[in-house]
Amino acid sequence: MKYLKYIILFLLIFFGGQFVIVTGLGIIISKSNFRYAKLYNQKQENEILFIGNSRGVNSIYVPYLIENKNIKAANLSFNGIPADMIVALLKDYLDRNPKPKKIFIEASCLFFDDSTRLESNEHRYPFNMFVSESGRISDILYSKDDKLKYINSILPLYCYNSQYLYRSLYYLNKPNDFDWINKGIISNEVIRLAETMKPFEMLPDIEGAKKLADFLREMKALNIEANLYIAPYQKDYLVKFTNFEQLKEQIEDATGSAIIDLSGLLMANQYFADRLHNNIEGAKIVSEKLYSFSNP
Repeated sequence: MKYLKYIILFLLIFFGGQFVIVTGLGIIISKSNFRYAKLYNQKQENEILFIGNSRGVNSIYVPYLIENKNIKAANLSFNGIPADMIVALLKDYLDRNPKPKKIFIEASCLFFDDSTRLESNEHRYPFNMFVSESGRISDILYSKDDKLKYINSILPLYCYNSQYLYRSLYYLNKPNDFDWINKGIISNEVIRLAETMKPFEMLPDIEGAKKLADFLREMKALNIEANLYIAPYQKDYLVKFTNFEQLKEQIEDATGSAIIDLSGLLMANQYFADRLHNNIEGAKIVSEKLYSFSNP
């Protein structure tokens, strides 16, 4: 009987403590200006949305558009996020906020260097923090891992085992996360590596492209102009990407949408932070270019 009391006390502390911590974290995160915490907790009104993987993060500089074009814009990109999560995030945004006029999706989220990475869920799992906010995200995660739903129900604090928690806390007392972008310039060593690297090919995520195709059709029905674009690559890297044109055509065929190809827009190394990502100065040029597409 004595041990039973201890067991009951332990369970009360264990589950009750989790409830208190989870509730507290939810209240704190709801006040954060990290892009996804803000998406699920704060009303927004943007004329243009941008989204993609890390190349989407670094190819757009929202403060440039706000200051020079006097428009409201948001960048929902994050490192490595795949197409199914991109669609879920955009639909969740549209459910919660007035519809934007334009959406730009960086299409290299559909390029993969090997089949193992294509199947990886590494960049989906951080969104576990938002399963209680989004049925779309929970459907994706639980379809990929049937144990995760059970773990979340028993250990709700496990949802916060995510880098998005730390990002949310970091941006708690900051006005926004618009300034998160590469600011350095590519080093001579990295340039030499690009010049001497072997030619390579990449694989298309056709299933992801089909999900984007469905989304693009939905946006057309809602009178929202949604476009795919490809951000710039460093010139020496791009010439080694031997099936780039073929890959672009495959994605265009699968999505039924022409891609705004900015892969060769920036030829000077001063606009890049590395082989794959332009820096803040390059992002200003890309932002200007895409803005011109949104205002023909």
